[in-house]
Amino acid sequence: MNVQRAITIATVAVVAGGVAAGFAAIGSPARTRTVALDRHRVDDLAAIVTRLRERDASLPASLSDNPPLPRDPVTNKSYVYVKESATTYRLCATFATAEAPDASLASWHHPAGPACFRFSQHDFAPDGAAFRPPAAAAR
Repeated sequence: MNVQRAITIATVAVVAGGVAAGFAAIGSPARTRTVALDRHRVDDLAAIVTRLRERDASLPASLSDNPPLPRDPVTNKSYVYVKESATTYRLCATFATAEAPDASLASWHHPAGPACFRFSQHDFAPDGAAFRPPAAAAR
């Protein structure tokens, strides 16, 4: 084996190792896209919370009275809203991952799959951790 061929093989090995290390550190492009879609869902829910917080009136019975509202970026379905009392409600979405969006949104940490967040009317952040919705509410 000549020196030039050995250098070429070593260079290819180093580049391949760097690509593999990069994927290991940040994840594949598909994984990164999936996490970004979940972040988009959290941003959508936060926008709905802001809209509900700005209301002077009591909480609506449904969100159909407040169009246009964000919809799931993949399915284009509406997010689930359930009025629990005069001042509390929950918002639900189906997440692809169990990623925490980032440290600034730690209260929005969620499991993979259907998850709900409980809110008080005048709060921006969820009241406690995300929880699995009852089966009927996840649809």
